[in-house]
Amino acid sequence: MPYAQGLYDETYYRCHCGPAPYERTQAWLGFFANVADEVIRSLQPRTVFDAGCAWGFLVEAFWDRGVEARGIDISSYAIKQVRRDVKAFCNVASLADPIEGHYNLVTCIEVLEHMPPEEADRAIHNLTQITDTILFSSSPTDLAEETHFNVRPTISWIKSFAACSFYPDLIYDASFLTSHAILFRRQPEPPTEDTLILYSETIRLRIAKAMAEHAGRVESQLRNELLEAKAMAEQALIECKHLKTTLDIVQYERDAVISSTTWRFSGPARNAFSRLPPPLKLLLRRSVKTIWWLLAPWSIPRRLRWQNERKHAVLLQQTATVSKAPPKDNIIIVVHQASRTGAPILAWNIASFLTRKYNVFTFLLEGGPLCSMFSAVSVQLHGHFEWPRGQASSPELALAALLQDHSFKYAIINSAESRETIRLFKNQRIPTLLLVHEFASLYPPGTLHEAFDLANEIVFPARVVLQSALDAYPRLSHRETRLLPQGMSTSPEGTERRNNLALTTVMSLTRIREQGARIVLGAGSVSLRKGVDLFITAAAAVLREFDAQHIHFVWVGDGYLPDQDKGFSVYLREQLNRTDSRQIFTFVDSVSNLDPLYDLADIFFLSSRLDPLPNVFIDAAVHGIPIVCFKGASGAADILQSTPDTSYGVVDYLDSASAAQKIMHLARDSATRSRVGNATRNLAQTTFNMEKYITQLDELGTAAYRRPESGTGIRTA
Repeated sequence: MPYAQGLYDETYYRCHCGPAPYERTQAWLGFFANVADEVIRSLQPRTVFDAGCAWGFLVEAFWDRGVEARGIDISSYAIKQVRRDVKAFCNVASLADPIEGHYNLVTCIEVLEHMPPEEADRAIHNLTQITDTILFSSSPTDLAEETHFNVRPTISWIKSFAACSFYPDLIYDASFLTSHAILFRRQPEPPTEDTLILYSETIRLRIAKAMAEHAGRVESQLRNELLEAKAMAEQALIECKHLKTTLDIVQYERDAVISSTTWRFSGPARNAFSRLPPPLKLLLRRSVKTIWWLLAPWSIPRRLRWQNERKHAVLLQQTATVSKAPPKDNIIIVVHQASRTGAPILAWNIASFLTRKYNVFTFLLEGGPLCSMFSAVSVQLHGHFEWPRGQASSPELALAALLQDHSFKYAIINSAESRETIRLFKNQRIPTLLLVHEFASLYPPGTLHEAFDLANEIVFPARVVLQSALDAYPRLSHRETRLLPQGMSTSPEGTERRNNLALTTVMSLTRIREQGARIVLGAGSVSLRKGVDLFITAAAAVLREFDAQHIHFVWVGDGYLPDQDKGFSVYLREQLNRTDSRQIFTFVDSVSNLDPLYDLADIFFLSSRLDPLPNVFIDAAVHGIPIVCFKGASGAADILQSTPDTSYGVVDYLDSASAAQKIMHLARDSATRSRVGNATRNLAQTTFNMEKYITQLDELGTAAYRRPESGTGIRTA
């Protein structure tokens, strides 16, 4: 395999697999999931061999759906990236070498064009020895890719397979894979040569149609971008002209002042004046101006003319910079703070998605590390403010002014913490979507009455959060509310020093895991609500049954400062010391990217006392990590209880002993751990879809904008 040495490394998968890097993204995983679904539906294989499996995405998709699958690839780099639980089924090998076993189906997707012709023919021979059915694709047109040594027309591949008594299934449509895909089957009697030529011509026409449709889409996109760029250029030209007018006026004023006799003779006085204290400067300036106007009344007309010219220039500049936004509808998102926590991160995801369709204005009540991130996705960012909350102070006055200056299609109030603003939107007849991420029981009675009465739509992420609101505000049952779990949030990349998980921490935990320990992960700010003490209690219970070498607990989140915080942190340190749990426990500061720890984790323990639908739960579920949590403490329990396998980890409220028992069983039993993990991943894929969630919010806002709300009851979508 000398041709392959050094070719298929990290650079290849990052730069040579199309417009997007080949990596574990939703786009690639979704593509192979769709392929697996269609293959299972139409061919119903029990065993599958993926020739050239790369990172094993198709292999894992089949295993996740209960189909036994294996794969090989020539790239050792690619095989190292295979998901942990399917690595045993993917190996480094060449298709040019004999292959063991027999399979109901072989998939060979965009592989053979990467092999020299003689090796590709040997690969075809080897593949036809282990199956009677092969789903095959190889680009007949892409000659630009430097690793495509063996690009052939479709008829050439048909003839190569025919030499092994494999012929196209003439009635099977494999275009769900790609326009040039073919399903080959072993057939004792071959079709006529004319039939094969006609079939290859059908494939060629299908490819031409797909390329024409793609070219049309690209042309339309480029045309729209060109029109938008032209409009922006015209706007920029107008701004430049107005700014030049302003600059000319300012330069004229400057030249007139510098050339005046007064300026020349007043130089020594100005130097002395610059050394005076500011209060005295202000007094002298006002006195001199008054005296000058009294002693030189003939300058009054010129002074008034100068003021009019300046006012005209300012108006021109304001006209030029009213908005740089493209002609879209305006929406506004009110965010209570810009911290790197659940609700603000969700708000940033909503703003990032909706900016494709709308001019997004963000109104930020309090600051935080995400301020610059909100600014990057917003047409305008207003705030943050540091006045007392709950008063008619600067935030409300600033929002009222903003609503007077702009028209908005609808507003998203991203948290009950921003409830004071709903009344202002109501006064301006702007529909509001209130996203409630908080338990109503945590607020004083009556606090949320006005918000629930005035909001056009009220959206809850989980039934337990909705039930808390209904218990506190029974009349809420008489109006329509929505139950929508959000999707998996993308964490905005931060600029803080702690933005990426310390390499030494990852390496240390990796060594612990390689020595045979199971990693139990928890995450959230170090607080009573997040149940860090319950997490430690479970760790201590596990340690009484487990050897310290075989289990390790990791908590990720800010706030564990026992040398500075004489409150909760001190008690946690004492709890660790007095239960001897420190030896199996690691605290890690908050980070923007938890993926390295999700990859190491065997079990996720959501120990929160009250937590609506935390992002860390969604992320862990999407990663296929078995989850242990308390019933009634969060929306996580509601969702996990919807299937038998995922409900395995749900224990009674705050029952740390039962949680410890579940953790120990999952740590010991790899079969249960794998079954629960796969079920959790499948549930997450069907439940958490951020694009669908935000689209539903937009549909609610648009409907509220077009007509008044009607009907009662609770809707789920």
